[in-house]
Amino acid sequence: MAAARWTTLPIEQRRSENGQELVCHWQIPENLAYFRGHFTQTPIVPGVALTHWAIRTSCEHFDQAPRVASIANLKFHHVLTPGDEVTLTLQHNPEAGSTRFRYAQGERAYASGRINWR
Repeated sequence: MAAARWTTLPIEQRRSENGQELVCHWQIPENLAYFRGHFTQTPIVPGVALTHWAIRTSCEHFDQAPRVASIANLKFHHVLTPGDEVTLTLQHNPEAGSTRFRYAQGERAYASGRINWR
C-alpha cells in the first residue's frame, strides 16, 4: 500500500471578497498532517493551525507583510475534525493595522480572534 500523502492546508471550495472582507469556504482534509499525533483516536485540527491559516491567508490576500505583533481575543469554541466544512471570514482593517478572523459553519462558531500587525 502506498504511503499517505499528507497536506498542511485545508481544501478550498470557493472564496468571495467584498472590499476588505474575504470569505473562504474550506473542507478539512482527511490527510491533514496535523492529525498525526493530535489525536490518534479522535483527530482534531489544532488551534495553532487555525491561527496559522488565518495569518497566511490574510498575508496572501491583503498583501500584508507577515509580521504579527499579537493575537487578541483568541477563542476556540468547537473542534474541527476530518471532513468538516468551515467558512473562514477575514475582515482586514489597514488603518487599525489588524485583521479579524472567524471560523464558522452557519451559526456554529469554531474559532475567532484578531491579528494585530506590526
